[in-house]
Amino acid sequence: MKKRGIAFGLGALAFVLVLLSLGCGGNGTAQFRIVQASPAVPTSNVVIDGTTQADTMTYGSASSYVQIRSGSAHVQFIPVNTTTPTLDTHVSLGSDTNSTLVISGLAGNISTTLLSDSQTIPTAGDFSLRIMNAAPSLGPADVYIVPSGTNIASATPAISALAFQSVSPYSSFTAGTFQIFFTIPNTKTSLFDPQNISFSSAQNRTIIVLDGPVSGFTTVTLADLD
Repeated sequence: MKKRGIAFGLGALAFVLVLLSLGCGGNGTAQFRIVQASPAVPTSNVVIDGTTQADTMTYGSASSYVQIRSGSAHVQFIPVNTTTPTLDTHVSLGSDTNSTLVISGLAGNISTTLLSDSQTIPTAGDFSLRIMNAAPSLGPADVYIVPSGTNIASATPAISALAFQSVSPYSSFTAGTFQIFFTIPNTKTSLFDPQNISFSSAQNRTIIVLDGPVSGFTTVTLADLD
């Protein structure tokens, strides 16, 4: 009887351990990338769960997707030629998901935003786009997403008063070449000159606006789905 009791106890323990491992989400994988959108973070190596996954990331750069274990991921930004991280955080990644971690903010107020990247294919002939404001100097902005050459005088903003560190939902548009205007809310005053950006059918894209390296503003375009 004693041996049967011990065997039962070991079996129950093994069952509990299996449940715990499933609960931690460690049996799957996730696609994960990083955008360095903070001018306060120096050129750094990105270490995830003890392994360097991106070398010498500079301001305004984005890594490629890397496949890592799903569940809790330990992310560190370690400046080149040092061992002390300027950013040390954990993120939770679901199995079979694509995610982007955006680092933004000024010195003393650096934070992270975890984005879930859509893998849903848009309707044929359309693309999907979302916008993030990661520019601390921009302030809230109305966002106009219009075919190139459009006069926005009579246009309605696609996004109203997009605040710093906020991200819009994905919206669908007919594929083509577009300009994206960021304006002072409730006005048509553009905060910087838009560029022509071409979008193809069945693409998902994220555009992040940043403070310029010296002055003004710039954008980073991320390919979420091709």
